[in-house]
Amino acid sequence: LRSVGIRPREEGGGASPADLKMSASTHKLKEAQLALPIGAKVTVKGKNKGVVKFVGSTKFGAGVWVGIELEKPKGTHDGALDGQRYFTCKAPHGIYAPYE
Repeated sequence: LRSVGIRPREEGGGASPADLKMSASTHKLKEAQLALPIGAKVTVKGKNKGVVKFVGSTKFGAGVWVGIELEKPKGTHDGALDGQRYFTCKAPHGIYAPYE
């Protein structure tokens, strides 16, 4: 997956640290959704081919996560994790990767 670093602008006045964090978080999600739209074909770690099925926040980890359905059964789930379904695919073809 593509890795992109984002830093909030450091300007004086007005914005609180929480506002900057929320803004950076929202910006990162939108960036991820544009870079990896649902249905995009991707290669994970240079060897596992798959299709993007989910881009967003999750209950299992902070930040933006990408849910991928692998072509081969090399994943760990069917799109659900810890009782929450984020996408649907045949088990065990699903994986999640953090968008960075």
